[in-house]
Amino acid sequence: MGKKKYLIIFVDMKVLYINLEKDIKRRNFMEQQLKEIGFEYERIPAVDGRALSEIEVSELYDSQTSIKYNKKDLTRGEIGCALSHKKCHEIARDYEYTLILEDDVALPKNFKEIVDKQVAKNNAKKRWDYLQFDYPKIGLGYVKLWIDSVSLTYSLYIYDKSIFKKFLFWGVIVCKGAYVIPITLFEWLRDKLYVLLKTNKAALFYRPLYHAGCYIITLEGCKKVCSVSKDIIFAADRIHNQARLRKGLKVRAFCPRIVYQKREEFGSSIQGIKNYKE
Repeated sequence: MGKKKYLIIFVDMKVLYINLEKDIKRRNFMEQQLKEIGFEYERIPAVDGRALSEIEVSELYDSQTSIKYNKKDLTRGEIGCALSHKKCHEIARDYEYTLILEDDVALPKNFKEIVDKQVAKNNAKKRWDYLQFDYPKIGLGYVKLWIDSVSLTYSLYIYDKSIFKKFLFWGVIVCKGAYVIPITLFEWLRDKLYVLLKTNKAALFYRPLYHAGCYIITLEGCKKVCSVSKDIIFAADRIHNQARLRKGLKVRAFCPRIVYQKREEFGSSIQGIKNYKE
């Protein structure tokens, strides 16, 4: 049997990219590749959280609830980034599909063809509300990130707690590790298989996925995401994970990964990080 053919039809899709006023180099980089790829796009002025007044922050950001769920306050940069994505989600309420990009993502030359094909497939059978193209490394790279996050959480919040809380913390970590490691191994093998077969897929990941550099959100997905981000509580790359848990947001990720944030070159301007390695 031959491969299924999907008719590439016109859909009501908006392309948005987020960019701070001062970041001319990023703007030129982003607009040049979007034009070369063939996208019509709109630039969304990013929110610089560091420039917000205390009154603005208190009106836009729910610190108490954020600390409850995240165990810490969001930084001003994280608040600004979340507000920038929220601006995009508000625009996305008027479109069937919206491609949202941060201004440091490197896209393949055939990215428009890939997007069109994935949208056509999704129109044929609604498998996702949110398709993520940029996400952290899989395999051993993800295991390392997970272990680093566990160590950081312990050093910041658990180190000086009671023996009982330490015991409870490590008990939870052991239980999480029992599924994180096998799932990560499965993801790594699946990725290698797709590379070997020269194929790709909007794949289901059985764990939270982070990064918010490049994703497509549907109208229905936008409603679900907006329902958990009326006030800023979570960082931009965690909002969709919360919508997945609370509202049944159908999240998929394009596998193998083809989009990368150029953090080593650009850093994270909104968050005030000069350089960053995944």
